[in-house]
Amino acid sequence: MFKRLLSHLLIGLATFTLTATFFMWTIDSRLLEPTVLNGELQKAGVFEEFTNLLPQIVTPDEQATEQEKQDMAQKISKAIDADYVHDKLLAVSTSLATFMKSGEPDPKLDLSDFPDRLMMNGVEAGDDIQSKFKDPVELNKDGKLDMIPKVYKTFSMVKWAGVFVFAGLL
Repeated sequence: MFKRLLSHLLIGLATFTLTATFFMWTIDSRLLEPTVLNGELQKAGVFEEFTNLLPQIVTPDEQATEQEKQDMAQKISKAIDADYVHDKLLAVSTSLATFMKSGEPDPKLDLSDFPDRLMMNGVEAGDDIQSKFKDPVELNKDGKLDMIPKVYKTFSMVKWAGVFVFAGLL
């Protein structure tokens, strides 16, 4: 009776370990891989949604007429196309993944080419806009992301431990 109960317990534990390990490996290879993640975002139409939303958010001052706002939104939508959004999201997700897996360099988003894209599409980008976009946006400026590499290291150890625990239970 005891052997039968122990057998069922070990089989249940092995099944749980295998399922949890498979789940963790899937997360690591699919969700935490920038090229795969961006491919899924592209399939879901996220880049097009960003392309549609950003011109609506970025509008001239409140004193502008409705026609001026529409013209500005149209010019901005030419500057912020789906390829541009894709490139920037790929760059930031790659930067975050590299930081997560190795702890350095700090993740950044470089938008320094944005004012030039605006000017190429007829939007006047003055010195104020140039200065705002000249330096990359530091995503870990205050060190709030410093725990992520430690958590990922623990995640990786648990992922591998699951494989060894499963093999040991067999």
